[in-house]
Amino acid sequence: MTVKNAGAIILAVGLLAGCGGDKLSANERASINAEFTRIDFLMSNSTLGAPPADQENLQRLTQQYVRATRKYADDLGKGEVTRRLEDKAVELQPFCLTCVAILDRERETYYDRKAR
Repeated sequence: MTVKNAGAIILAVGLLAGCGGDKLSANERASINAEFTRIDFLMSNSTLGAPPADQENLQRLTQQYVRATRKYADDLGKGEVTRRLEDKAVELQPFCLTCVAILDRERETYYDRKAR
């Protein structure tokens, strides 16, 4: 594992630790964090090694990530879901442009056009 990928995982775990609001119990928050951490770890494994990254696997994992954000959208809140999708798109941009498009399309569903 490269230092960059290890740093991304550590950052993701740190950010995930702060997800949710007062309405989540510690067990619920831990469950949500565990699911996102598992997907993040699998994604990082797909980006290790010599390019190109495993596009098919990254796309499958991106779909899992999107399903997880949908599953926990009510618990995380619109702002947190949007942030996670945007952060993941930035992380995957060097490896999988199709994945970025999937994440951007999903993020648009949470974007409040009236806020402009």
